[in-house]
Amino acid sequence: MVALQLENEYFWGDIPLHIELAKIARQLGITVDLYTNANRFARNTYFIDSVDLYPESWRLDQVVWALKDLQATQPMTRVKIMEYEGGCL
Repeated sequence: MVALQLENEYFWGDIPLHIELAKIARQLGITVDLYTNANRFARNTYFIDSVDLYPESWRLDQVVWALKDLQATQPMTRVKIMEYEGGCL
């Protein structure tokens, strides 16, 4: 196992819930990085936040901005995209 996603799309979620999920994961012996999906409040906590992107077709500036923001606010972690749609019209 490389990483564990604690939840999916619990946007702007409840950090105490995430802490409980992390405790359970650790009690079960899981030692890999713990990720959330699009929860900015999780940045620089026990978890690593990721981005969930649905960019407009060929609007890569949105993708670049999201990744730079993630990297700037979590400089000591790996940048992850948990979900990436092919683009909307």
